[in-house]
Amino acid sequence: RRHSRFYVINVVCIMFALSLLGLLAYAMPVDDVASRVNTILTLILTSVAFKFILASSLPKVPYNTLLDYHVLYSMVILVLTCFLSVVPLFLPKLVSDERVTTEIVNYAAAGITATLVLVLFMAWTARALFIVHRGTAAMKDVTAARTIPVLPKKNWYAFRFYAVPHFLKPENEKM
Repeated sequence: RRHSRFYVINVVCIMFALSLLGLLAYAMPVDDVASRVNTILTLILTSVAFKFILASSLPKVPYNTLLDYHVLYSMVILVLTCFLSVVPLFLPKLVSDERVTTEIVNYAAAGITATLVLVLFMAWTARALFIVHRGTAAMKDVTAARTIPVLPKKNWYAFRFYAVPHFLKPENEKM
């Protein structure tokens, strides 16, 4: 059984922090699109490198784990942040309304990004808690159901399963 606290602190919190750092792009001047995009692309590159490191430290399974989905969601949020960080420069030029300024569009894009980050993080956390709670309840039921009564005057055999078959182990090593 794995301890989830390690993964929550070392994976989930770091990816959440990277997603929040994407909001710093909206604090930069709207006219400086190159710095905004450069900052977010650096965060995307960091999250891709983090994903490779994470993949090498987790066991290989044929399906996506909950951590894989969290990292993927965080990367999608960063890509959306990259697109939304360019919108405040071009949208006021496309709209003929004078009330639509670059500052208002910048605040709206920052609000949309912050909402996405927080909603997806809370949804992932709720899903993880549900799975963990359901898993511990199911394990209690399975453990209780697998109790085998020992009947008197019956022949019982014990089997031990090892990761390496006994004939491949060195002769001096005990099982």
